[in-house]
Amino acid sequence: MLFLALFAVISPLRAASEDDPIRLPASAVTRDFPPGGSIDEGRIPAARAAVEQARRSVAWAVYDAESACRRRFFVSDCLDDVRLRSRAAYADLREVEIAAARSEREAADRSRQEARDRNAADAAAREAEAAADRARNEAEQARRQSAAEAERARFDAAAPERARNAERDEARRADQATTRERALAETARREADARRAWERKQAEAKARQEEMARRRAERHGEAADGAQ
Repeated sequence: MLFLALFAVISPLRAASEDDPIRLPASAVTRDFPPGGSIDEGRIPAARAAVEQARRSVAWAVYDAESACRRRFFVSDCLDDVRLRSRAAYADLREVEIAAARSEREAADRSRQEARDRNAADAAAREAEAAADRARNEAEQARRQSAAEAERARFDAAAPERARNAERDEARRADQATTRERALAETARREADARRAWERKQAEAKARQEEMARRRAERHGEAADGAQ
């Protein structure tokens, strides 16, 4: 019963506001942008523009209504009624304006939160990438260190073999040097023998030539003596 009574009271008021030229602009705005709800971010400029346009329409309607009141007998009562209706219209528009401001703040808060979330996600991604890079670098460094240690171990393990090889190489070089020295000595000896043999042959040839010359001289001398 109480609900029916309230409905009976509210319904005429709503109908009056929809027919009232003062309340009508505000009613149109509140119908498109309910004050208690949230206005989409993309419609906030349209809501504010609608409020401003409705305020101008209400002001003109109030002006016309007040002008009409002054032509009536009960001017004060009529003006009071106009002021009440205009106050209600402006209050409705103010509610829409508040809803637009609230929606704008909420949108800005969401935008800032989304930016913070993106920044946090980007920072987390960068940190994850940096951690992955550090892990890769550490793994590569460990691999290189392990490879260097293994190479050092192989080098140290091969030290005795290198020493034996060095000894063999040194002995081989010594043998080669001895062989070269012997070969040089043998060559020098052969050259000396050949030189002495050549000198001997030269001396023998010279001696033969001298002997032959002496004999020829003797024969010439004997021949000269016989001729005398």
